[in-house]
Amino acid sequence: MRTLKHAVVGMLSALTLTAVPAFAGQTIVAYEIGGVPVFTGTGAPGSTIQLTASLRNPANHSQVIGTKNEWCIITAYAPGPMLWCDESLVFPGKGSVFAHGVIDEVLLEHYVPQTIQVYAGAGIYAGKTGTEKIQQVVYPNEFFLTITLN
Repeated sequence: MRTLKHAVVGMLSALTLTAVPAFAGQTIVAYEIGGVPVFTGTGAPGSTIQLTASLRNPANHSQVIGTKNEWCIITAYAPGPMLWCDESLVFPGKGSVFAHGVIDEVLLEHYVPQTIQVYAGAGIYAGKTGTEKIQQVVYPNEFFLTITLN
């Protein structure tokens, strides 16, 4: 796992990416370090998970560039939790991006990227849509996010 984390960081340091773009057609990249999730329910379908995470510069994890607030509901097991998640990603001084979609928790925990839809934005992201790709890089709470705006 540590090797994967260093590979991602090494890959990012070789690229020049804008952490928070001001217009469509670019990509927002962030390294997410999550807090402790809050579970409500028994873990059966209908149970919910809420969490807040810090979004960091992928090339410098000490630089916070935003916050992610996420709320998910367990919709089924196939064979593990299938989650319907709704997220807000807030970039202070810039705006917010809102995304939702289905996440297969088992695949996510096995480092398989999951993609959900960006359905709205605010601030400089007003009217934007696109996708958010989420890939776990360190279990249990570190992820690499790639948000592509149209």
